[in-house]
Amino acid sequence: MPRPSAEPQPAPARRRSPGSVVGALLAAGVAGAVGVGVARAARHRPLPTAELTFQRKAGAREVPSAGELGERLLRLCAHPTVAAPGHEGTDPAPFRALHHTMEELYPRLHGELECEPVGPHGTG
Repeated sequence: MPRPSAEPQPAPARRRSPGSVVGALLAAGVAGAVGVGVARAARHRPLPTAELTFQRKAGAREVPSAGELGERLLRLCAHPTVAAPGHEGTDPAPFRALHHTMEELYPRLHGELECEPVGPHGTG
């Protein structure tokens, strides 16, 4: 039988689960990242801003409003341009109508560029 000692005995070492160790390391990493972010934000000085001015070229058109652009998009989407697999039995008329609508909506583009048909429904 062991004799009682007069010296105090240290408490037995407490074992930590691996999950609590990982959690503590993760918390320390997050705290460090937040600290770095705060330090960088404190050093940040906004750049001086410059006044930007734009001059419209002579003869340039006004930019269409959002409503006008929406109307153009609606006109383009109104054409049922869905081709069947293999393009067999697909009516080419909606594709031709789409091309005519694009020429009508964007005359300068069609006047300056050459239209190159691609595929069986790329009517030019």
